[in-house]
Formats: sequence, C-alpha cells, structure tokens
Amino acid sequence: MKNKRLMTILGLLAILVIGGMAYSSLSGKSNGSKTGDDSKTVKVGVLQYVSHPSLDLIYKGIQDGLAEEGYKGDKIKIDFMNAEGDQSKVSTMSKQLVSNDNDVLIGIATPSAQGLAAATKDKPIVMGAITDPVGANLVKNLEKPGGNITGVSDHNPAKQQLELIKKLTPNVKTIGALYSSSEDNSKAQVEE
Repeated sequence: MKNKRLMTILGLLAILVIGGMAYSSLSGKSNGSKTGDDSKTVKVGVLQYVSHPSLDLIYKGIQDGLAEEGYKGDKIKIDFMNAEGDQSKVSTMSKQLVSNDNDVLIGIATPSAQGLAAATKDKPIVMGAITDPVGANLVKNLEKPGGNITGVSDHNPAKQQLELIKKLTPNVKTIGALYSSSEDNSKAQVEE
C-alpha cells in the first residue's frame, strides 16, 4: 500500500512538472504562434535536500514520468543538485538553479522547496515530499496555493492513525511521538 501511494504521488508530481513546463512555455510567448517547439530542449532544475531512499524514489519517479511523457534524450536536460542535508548549500544551489535558466524547478523535501521559493517568484516550482506546505510558508492554502508553487503533500492523517492504534491496541494509554523541533513538518504532525 505504501508503494502504491508513493507511485501515485510520483505520478502526480510528474504531471505537475509537465504542467509547470507548459505554463512556463505559454507565459513566455506573447504572440499567437505555436507554443510547442519540438526542437526545444526543456530544462528542469531539481534540488533534493538529502539522499534518502524515499527522496531518491521521488527523483526517479520524476525522471520516469517525464520520459513517459516523451521528455527524454535531447528533449530534456535535468539539472540535478543534492544539498546532502547542508542547509547552507540549499540557498546557494537554489540561486544557481534559477540562474541556470531552467524552465521549471522541483524541490524535493521542505528545505529545498523553501530555498527555491526564496530564490524566485517567477519560475514555476513543483514541490514534493512536503508535509505541511502552508506551515512551511510555501503556499497560501491547499485548495488555491497562489504564487508560483504547486505540488503534492505527503501529510499523514493523524486522526486515522490514532483510530487504528486504538483499534489494534485498545488498552493503550500513552502514545509517544518522535519529532524534530527545528523541522516545521515534524512540529505540525505532533500538534495535529
């Protein structure tokens, strides 16, 4: 079930990336000419916060989804960077991805998406592996995100999890939760 959910998220993320590229292409053309240029190479900038199996799968899903939509070979150039968990690299890499003139940017994990959001208000940004996009100040609300950022959330439904815990272990009296007080997503889940 976990893999099915991850694959669904990856598929949605690929669709959003393609939509972002289409938005970028359309917003850059003011005349009524054909918007699809088959000879144009689409440039996608990807910033991943840290190497982790689930985050690596998101990046793999992005590549696979783009290839399925025909973005492969000389039709696409992926500019991939990994901050390896170093917050100071996030800002530098975000600015570099913007200055590399990528058509669309993808932030994998909250710090990466936040870094890209701080680096540009013009280029479309797709976020992935974000638990609380509103709390992380990436979007105004989930229904109408506004701005230049879209994507998917990996928010876990706390209420349903607690119901399952009660069902499986009806005598439980105390539940502990590990979290990082310096991580917005973690705090939001514990508060919920």
